[in-house]
Amino acid sequence: MNSDLKNKTVNSVIGDLDAEIDMSVVSLLKDDEEITDEYISQKTGLKLNLVRKILYKLYDNHIASYRRERDKNTGWYIYYWRLNPKKIYDVVNRRKMSVLKVLEDRLKYEREHQFYQCEKDENVRLTFEEAMEALFKCPHCGGQLLFKDNSKLINVLSAKIEELKKSI
Repeated sequence: MNSDLKNKTVNSVIGDLDAEIDMSVVSLLKDDEEITDEYISQKTGLKLNLVRKILYKLYDNHIASYRRERDKNTGWYIYYWRLNPKKIYDVVNRRKMSVLKVLEDRLKYEREHQFYQCEKDENVRLTFEEAMEALFKCPHCGGQLLFKDNSKLINVLSAKIEELKKSI
């Protein structure tokens, strides 16, 4: 994979995790083997506690890791951080699996139900059972509920599911 595409993927995945993650922190992690949170704070101009918050979000998502060493002079721990780019693809695959589950659940729901839609307001869509309880009258405006063919939606969902399965 070329580095531009790899960087776009990394940035996209990390940006999706949390909009508050400052990409300058991620850029520094990409450039150096291991760096300290203090170094990142100095280079980015961000407060140390914000840098640590970002690093812990990356760590919680297995995208960054650290090792710590005790400073012999002060007794405090020094944390050395690094980015784990290969783990980003694990995050992508976990998300794909999550989306796949949602799509499969929706496809099952669409296949198992018939739907009725308000003639006046297409945003009102009820299952056959719900439409029957409402006597085929829209519960919002009183308009008639008409059968809505969902075969196109079923086809689109099926295609998306197959496409997603191939990419996992």
